[in-house]
Amino acid sequence: MQVIKRRLIGKEGTERIKVLRTALAELPDYKNGPFADIRKWVNDEIEEARVRKGVVHRDTIAVRREGAAQVALVGAPNAGKSSLLHAVSNVQIAIGNYAFTTLRPVPALTRIGGVLVQLVEIPGLIEGAHEDRGGGKALLGVLRGADAIVFCQDVSGPPDVLSTVRAEVEAAGIDLPAILAATKMDEAAPGALERLRVAVPDLDVVGVSIIDDHSL
Repeated sequence: MQVIKRRLIGKEGTERIKVLRTALAELPDYKNGPFADIRKWVNDEIEEARVRKGVVHRDTIAVRREGAAQVALVGAPNAGKSSLLHAVSNVQIAIGNYAFTTLRPVPALTRIGGVLVQLVEIPGLIEGAHEDRGGGKALLGVLRGADAIVFCQDVSGPPDVLSTVRAEVEAAGIDLPAILAATKMDEAAPGALERLRVAVPDLDVVGVSIIDDHSL
């Protein structure tokens, strides 16, 4: 068994399965005794490698890059990301006043200062996303390829919601230039924007409303 383990060092996915199958073919076909135990171990390793290989594939979502830069819209569910993306790009996207309206990353092109920029809405991140809760690993994988982040937060919502999202991004080892879009300004009470700025002093905060073209 130790010989097989040495062969497996550094091997993953299809390559690991190939090594295991070769080892299985070399083992005596005994039904009992030490060789039977080794065969069982090898078969278990093959099955585990298959599962891991499938997980890697599911954890990957490809978003084809377009434009001069890629900027990700990131926030908790129902933070106003879809409405903002639609307002600045006119992309057709499902918009609802409930969490998890968007289930996969949505790319769209827009011009910013005359430069064509790709915006990508990342579906709402939840606590534990970096451990793949809510399919978070795949979503964070898309975010990792971006050039910058626009965090989105309902200006009237609790700041700890944004803190959770940012903690997941940090836990995934992602460190990109970022600003904060304070969404739903048209529904905000007086002073809401300033309170959010105080709560998030390390980010530039911009108030936006989808019914106010000037804010966009």
